[in-house]
Amino acid sequence: MGRWVLIAALGLSGCGLVGYDLSALSSSDSGPVDGDGSPIDVDGSTATVPTGECFGAVTGTYVGNGEPEREIGLEFQPVLVIVHSAAGRAPMLRMVTMPPNQSKQAIGGSPLETNVLSEAVDGFLVGADVRVNNSGETYFWVAFPAAGTATGQYGGNGASQSISGLEMTPEWILIADEGDGVVVTRFDNALDRTYRLEGLDGVTGGVTSLDSDGFSLAGRPYSNADGRTFHYVAWRSEVGRILASGYTGDGTVSRLIEPGFRPDYLMIRNQSQERAFHRFAPQLGDVSLPFDSGVPIIDAIESLEDSGFQIGPDPAVNESGTEVSYLSFASCAGG
Repeated sequence: MGRWVLIAALGLSGCGLVGYDLSALSSSDSGPVDGDGSPIDVDGSTATVPTGECFGAVTGTYVGNGEPEREIGLEFQPVLVIVHSAAGRAPMLRMVTMPPNQSKQAIGGSPLETNVLSEAVDGFLVGADVRVNNSGETYFWVAFPAAGTATGQYGGNGASQSISGLEMTPEWILIADEGDGVVVTRFDNALDRTYRLEGLDGVTGGVTSLDSDGFSLAGRPYSNADGRTFHYVAWRSEVGRILASGYTGDGTVSRLIEPGFRPDYLMIRNQSQERAFHRFAPQLGDVSLPFDSGVPIIDAIESLEDSGFQIGPDPAVNESGTEVSYLSFASCAGG
């Protein structure tokens, strides 16, 4: 029976580690483009989204300037922001339910921090911290609008409990401990397995099920430690905009996976190997960023295409007979 692999639209590898030219990833003759092929702001100070609800994500890139409280304007307040340095520093994330001016490192067990990622009326702020704004360094970011999501927080009890009131059946959920616990994910087709973003094998007894109005927990400390506060963002699929799906690996080279739309952000989590990775639309070339702040990777997510994405021969995403899950988010950026 094939081993399971998870792809949310994230990133991984063993085939090829690559040293690369940062400028080649964030610029081209015509300038970087978003998932719809429209030009985006290289400096990362603004992004345009359509008025009204938009299901999907907005991605962008900027070059750090080392200044505090630098605003990335979006014309909406995101429910989740993830910022990842192209140089391989630890990624940072902020959920809308977190206290003002606080965010969390996406890997490792560290508590919420101030002055790294912060809220803004329309967008988000990056501080002077080198993980998000080192002078001259290239960064990629993704911001998620509220459409298709449910957000909230809950108190851990160290036992079993159900979190309800989401008014949807989630297909992917991201959970962050305010304290020194790690960030974990749960995918709809992951059986009873909850995963840390930086890898390691999935565990049972975390998020035990995704329910019709929420999700259920057992006593694992990373998702339900007694006396801790946890924040979450959950997603459901939306036709042509957000898709949780999967495929069976066949080991072929340059294989096209077609969810039916161009992803702006793709995340992959392999259940049988101990890394996770993601890809942002502004990235150029055959490169994916691993969450564990390692060296960028080739031969995993090779490219984002009009009807889907192309995967390479890396066994982490395409080992013959393995089951792979992915989450694909269309672009909310206007042209």
